[in-house]
Amino acid sequence: MRVIERLTGSARFVADARRFLREEITPEQARAEIERRLARRVQSFLHVMEDGVYARPKSLYARLLQEANVSFEDLRHLVDQAGVEGALQRLYDAGVYVTNEEMKGRRPIKRGSLEILAQASDFANPFITRRAMRLHSSGSTGTPAPTDVDFNGFYDSTLAVAVSLQNHGIYGRPIAGLSVAGLPGMWLLWYAKIGTPLEKVFNLLQTGSLLGNLSRATTMTKLGVSVVYAAKRHRFVRPELSRHGQIERAAQWLARKRSEGTPAILRAITTPGVRVCLSAMEQGLDISGSYMRLGGEPFTPGKAQVLASAGVHPLVIYSTNETGEIGDACVTSSALDDLHLLTDRIAVIQRQRQIGPDASVGALVLSSVVTSGRRLLLNLENGDYATMEQRACGCLLGEIGLTTHLKDIRSHEKLTSGGVTFIGSTLHELIEEILPARFGGTAADYQLVEQEDQGITKVNVLVAPSVGVIDEAAVLSTVFEALRAPGPVARVWSEIWSQGETLRVVREKPHETRTAKVLPLHIVREKAPEK
Repeated sequence: MRVIERLTGSARFVADARRFLREEITPEQARAEIERRLARRVQSFLHVMEDGVYARPKSLYARLLQEANVSFEDLRHLVDQAGVEGALQRLYDAGVYVTNEEMKGRRPIKRGSLEILAQASDFANPFITRRAMRLHSSGSTGTPAPTDVDFNGFYDSTLAVAVSLQNHGIYGRPIAGLSVAGLPGMWLLWYAKIGTPLEKVFNLLQTGSLLGNLSRATTMTKLGVSVVYAAKRHRFVRPELSRHGQIERAAQWLARKRSEGTPAILRAITTPGVRVCLSAMEQGLDISGSYMRLGGEPFTPGKAQVLASAGVHPLVIYSTNETGEIGDACVTSSALDDLHLLTDRIAVIQRQRQIGPDASVGALVLSSVVTSGRRLLLNLENGDYATMEQRACGCLLGEIGLTTHLKDIRSHEKLTSGGVTFIGSTLHELIEEILPARFGGTAADYQLVEQEDQGITKVNVLVAPSVGVIDEAAVLSTVFEALRAPGPVARVWSEIWSQGETLRVVREKPHETRTAKVLPLHIVREKAPEK
């Protein structure tokens, strides 16, 4: 029965995909649609709240609103008074919000007399009635969480992609995808929809069980077949299943496109994209003039330096598993990751979140303003923080009304080791700038790894063997100096680490997450003993 259900689902997916791709959307049409959505943003937000929250009185959000004694008419009045973001600020003050820890079920939601232990289903989008695909988060900071997406969600993503490519003057260039975890993602659909189908998918397939690989292959087949439809130029793109050599082949493809006179675009997670640049330089390949649309992890000075050395232009995007893409690169950027918040589909407010005793950060709090999001969000903290500002930059995205900018985007989660918490930017600066500058190599060659050793917590400073001969004592001294920098409490804890010989240098290649990210701090989980 399950096999029949899967075959039926696959057939339905392909049929829906063919309808989705029947008509392309031009950058001009995408721009007009974003402008229309911005003009109707208030009405759209109220529709989401009325039909998606208040009409479901047993839902988590409705219960929070009831505990705060906020009726729909009260909300409408708040929006009329203070706008969407102003109303969300007031809801937050009244206790209508969910932290990232609460969303993941790590701690219960407690507001007044209300206590709820959230489940993934509490955040499902009720407007999705015909699921196209089920996605899962990378799980790099916890258990992978399922998220449903439909073709309305696919359509949302194409709007920003089309306008962004035109904004940077590269619409129509050849595009390839560097995929992770065995899936080419939804990129095949997005780029085919805007008339620029992927020419190639380089697939960093993680090895695993036969069943797991077959599952991934099935999904890839569904996505690949969906690109085959009436327009002849939308051909089947066959993802390569072997992880071996894909980084090198991606670099070779970019070099070939440049030699043919049209530098291309590569869509990738940030760290694998950086490795493509390193591979090109190692192979003596010229990929200058190429562009990379990068997301999935912070774009830091260390990564930017590698791209600059290869002559590659970064287009930084910001996306989350809960929302899809919500920020796209600004042409006149004021920072490495300066991007436009896609306020046609998302509302963001900020709240100061204390990170350890020494500092606080402006945590991002997300809410849905359209019915097509992957999840229904109402003042959900996603674990990230950033600098947010209003700025008239003069680029196309700003001209159409996307004037909210984000930069310096980082996560304030899971940066705790041995009871010591450091702000993410401290570790990123240490791993991606300070250590490579002093001892050689790149940001991909260093990592802090927490591990239990005979019941004692140790933190290994991984240094890739390719870096060559190093002074290990100098490495440890440099790490301690950086960790002491944030403030007096950090200095105390770094001294405790020093006295307890918590830190040690290990010559190993840094660990990757399932999605090929290299996090500045990796925690090795000990397996529970078998009973």
